[in-house]
Amino acid sequence: MSDHKARKASADDLLAETLSRMLSEHFTDIPNPEEIEVGVGRRSRRRLGTVRRGPNGPSITINPLLLLDGVPEYVLDATMAHELCHVVHGYGTLHRPKHPPHRGGRVTAELRARGLHAMTDRADAWIRSQWTNWYETHAADLAAARTARLEERAQMWRAFLGQPGVRSAQDLYRWSDALALRLSVQPIRGVEWLHAGTRQRRLSYCRTRDWIVLLHGVLAHASVPESVLRYELAAWLQYLTTRHDRGTHFSIEQAMSEHEIAEAQHWRRYCWSRFRTKHSPG
Repeated sequence: MSDHKARKASADDLLAETLSRMLSEHFTDIPNPEEIEVGVGRRSRRRLGTVRRGPNGPSITINPLLLLDGVPEYVLDATMAHELCHVVHGYGTLHRPKHPPHRGGRVTAELRARGLHAMTDRADAWIRSQWTNWYETHAADLAAARTARLEERAQMWRAFLGQPGVRSAQDLYRWSDALALRLSVQPIRGVEWLHAGTRQRRLSYCRTRDWIVLLHGVLAHASVPESVLRYELAAWLQYLTTRHDRGTHFSIEQAMSEHEIAEAQHWRRYCWSRFRTKHSPG
């Protein structure tokens, strides 16, 4: 047997053993567990495991970087348990739910109910402290290609945001601070233009831990109504303020007029997708 085939057989055996152990020890309530398939997926920076509908039932694939020597066994166990929680909730089955799989902390609650929270907490700690370095070391080709893509994207966005007449980050700070002053709440700590990729299709994002709001860079285009930008900032200001102090409540109507809100909501719903496609650099 070639080295490649031997490694493949070893990986398949390890995954089959891990799946069988998780099923027998923690997921005995899954109907027809013999229909669940498991195999090696692709190397990925963000996905450790996935579950899809296979020919006969749920099909779980695991990031092969988790199968290398040096990754603690409990990390693989926690990843397998995570995907089995999705199966319990119907993903990979004929009764797949319509709601997002992690909404409302469903997976975390499921793991806790099955007595797996301590193991998954350890795995999460390892992933937070070790995964980035592990990925860059053992998937150096993918990491280098990603770095090159990000730099190319950054160059395109710098050129776009450097055009005459395009709004600046100072405009965002001015609007954000004015909204916070009007509402007598703590201002957003940072507002930036996002060098968005093709998968980042929302108008804005937020790093809640840092209180940093990122607005899709194409919104810097001068033809975007100012109300749209202020609406995004007001919505995140409301979210962050409530998250920081649940006793503080305000509505966007206190920060913007009905006309501005209506204009922003109409543009977001009917104009954004086409505008993003037309004006995004590259």
